[in-house]
Amino acid sequence: MDEFDLLFTTYRGGERRAASEMARFLRDLGDESADIEITEFPGLLLARTPADPFELIEHLRGIAEEEPWRIRSILRVVPVEITTDASIQSVVQAARGLASKIGGDETYRVDVEKRGSSLSGRELIDAVASAIDRKVKLESPDWIVMVEIVGDRAGVSVLREVDVFSSVKAKRDRGNRADINARPADSSP
Repeated sequence: MDEFDLLFTTYRGGERRAASEMARFLRDLGDESADIEITEFPGLLLARTPADPFELIEHLRGIAEEEPWRIRSILRVVPVEITTDASIQSVVQAARGLASKIGGDETYRVDVEKRGSSLSGRELIDAVASAIDRKVKLESPDWIVMVEIVGDRAGVSVLREVDVFSSVKAKRDRGNRADINARPADSSP
């Protein structure tokens, strides 16, 4: 798939179930004909949709909170803002274009996930970081410049941590809130 708006993962062997599950969630948002591709990389899928990827993330969070059993196969969903060639120059250009989202006093880090590419992750991180005139912070930055390389294509996004959906984390957080709410009040004097 040359252009994609979503990259999502599942368990190895769960690709067909994850594709059907994603199609259902996208239908909830009005997309009756999403283009979903199971890649050659185990557990990795791509989708092209007219639905807003960030709206999908919020929709998935709501489902994880209210009906967590509906999310069975999808593990992680990353919105993709720009799809480009998987070359350092193209990725840097895309990241530079999206970097205006990062305020002058805000921080960021660059995350690179490579699949089927011989590009150097270190070189790519260094090139992107040198093109963005903001402060880098590796732990708890305000923004993440996410580069997802799939073969000869790259998906680039500038995201807040909450813009990436993890079903495992969402369900764990929901469980932790339920545990806190279920604890009896301390009756000691």
